[in-house]
Amino acid sequence: MNKNLQIIVCLLYIIFICLLLNQLVYSKKTENFNDSKCKKKCSRGLSLKCPHAGCNVKEKNGEFICPCHGSRFSLEGKLLEGPAETDLQPCGCNK
Repeated sequence: MNKNLQIIVCLLYIIFICLLLNQLVYSKKTENFNDSKCKKKCSRGLSLKCPHAGCNVKEKNGEFICPCHGSRFSLEGKLLEGPAETDLQPCGCNK
């Protein structure tokens, strides 16, 4: 029994270490995503990438406007005028 208990404790320790490492890696990836995406490519929790051709929309006169082809979006990301066919996507960050 003593040897079985040692094996169980060893396995539990390995699982704990794996979970700890996974948490460290995951939190670091999330920070990098937030730092790079939300400061440069997001506003108001929305991606600034136009769903039509991928240009960065600009906030102007109370709406987002795509400088490439003129698509317009509300400040909530709803499509107001094409050629884009969908709303702006959520950024995925809390900044």
